[in-house]
Amino acid sequence: MIDTICLKHISTELTEAKLLNLGATAKPGRRNPIWFLNPPDGFSSLPRITIAQTPDAIFHIFAECSIPNLLYGHNSKLPETEEDNQRGIEIICEYARRKLGIRFEATSALIGKIHLTRDYYIGDAANNAAFALFDKRLRFFPKRNIAANECSANTLYFNCQSSRRNSVICIYPKHAEVLVRNGSFEAVEAAEGVLRIEYRANTRSGVKSLLKRFSGTEDADLLTRNLNDSVFQSLETELHFPQCVAQHQSPLLRLLAKYPAAKAQRLLGFLEMRRLKGDSEFTKSDCERRNFNAARRDCERAGVWLNLRET
Repeated sequence: MIDTICLKHISTELTEAKLLNLGATAKPGRRNPIWFLNPPDGFSSLPRITIAQTPDAIFHIFAECSIPNLLYGHNSKLPETEEDNQRGIEIICEYARRKLGIRFEATSALIGKIHLTRDYYIGDAANNAAFALFDKRLRFFPKRNIAANECSANTLYFNCQSSRRNSVICIYPKHAEVLVRNGSFEAVEAAEGVLRIEYRANTRSGVKSLLKRFSGTEDADLLTRNLNDSVFQSLETELHFPQCVAQHQSPLLRLLAKYPAAKAQRLLGFLEMRRLKGDSEFTKSDCERRNFNAARRDCERAGVWLNLRET
């Protein structure tokens, strides 16, 4: 269903003095000041409020929040029904009304950002799904890469490195992501064996593009199960998912099929170190570059070499 959503309202009821009294902090924007009213420490599940102030005293208010985090205390569990989505949105609007003392209605709010999300329980195959899906293609999302570092799991992105990131597809094992972020026991347990796919419309332009592509007529359509099903049925068809994940071999099995156990073990360690540290750490000297290129050629012969990039 929905993970993150950002609701937008326009108001003339606010003033700079009122924002200062509320504890908002101002930072200069490219054109106009931007105010931030973030939740207090220890309440990270509450909405984050950003206010863009224009010279004619109109305030553009953005309330952004993870709906599952708001409802359940973690985002390993997604809302199951349209009613759950609506309940989360009402809580966001009520919080903005109470915090700012202005009208902030769900029925008149625009959606400035939305992450449509679906979880697939595929067990251990979730850990290698990013590699299994790397050679697939998606229409309208030509650029793809796998990002991984010590703070994130292997995540396959479509369009993340495009100059315009209005819409991005990301695919990652939820259990690994929760572990590296030291999630709660409930979050870890709920995420075990889950592969998460997200269609991230990160801007208002991305939201409009999403609606147009899947025949939506208004923002409320994004909250319905019908549009959600259309989005993920399209992605499943183009990715040949989950069949290709079930047929994918782990890098270790491919290396063992090509090389003796000792060499396969060494190359697997090389791939893991490269994933954590990036190519630049292995190419600082001529000797290191020669060793790196030799290991790369061995990995290419076994079919386990990918164009990994650090975030």
